[in-house]
Amino acid sequence: MAASSAPTIAARYVTALLGHVSAPATRDTLSRELNNWAENLAPGQALAEFAANPTLPRTAQEGVVDALATKHGASAELKQLLGLLSRERRLNLLPEIAAQFYTHVLAERGRSQADVTSAVALSDAQKKPIQDALGAQTEISWHADASLLGGLVVERAGTTLDLSVSGQLAQVARGLGAKNAA
Repeated sequence: MAASSAPTIAARYVTALLGHVSAPATRDTLSRELNNWAENLAPGQALAEFAANPTLPRTAQEGVVDALATKHGASAELKQLLGLLSRERRLNLLPEIAAQFYTHVLAERGRSQADVTSAVALSDAQKKPIQDALGAQTEISWHADASLLGGLVVERAGTTLDLSVSGQLAQVARGLGAKNAA
């Protein structure tokens, strides 16, 4: 499956989940559960490697996932989703499903979500003006990525604002490349 189709396919699962789970408290719980499972399905995690193994029979994969879900006290809704994703060999979609579901849960509360990535971890004093600029209704996930060299990248509602040194260097390189091609 192409990576570009993953958000579209995940959106179908999210729509079904939203139709199936209507109580706000249940949606909050399911969102937390989805995020926990999504972390375990991140690249490099043992569960992600297990889920991506095409040599495992679907029934074996579904059985292991069900046993793990039961052991960790997963809700009935999550167990049902995990079973379906296992049968369809789409466990790799869970991180995208979790992200989209979380976005819907926040939107229902009149909130939004943003990812802020800086070259180094920011102190609370450095975070405050960014929080103020994004607004009190925005939940921010903070990340550090040394490859940015400096500055930061803000992603919110499908829009990316790249204020990083590496982004500015890439923009200069593109400009020079276009100038040399002309």
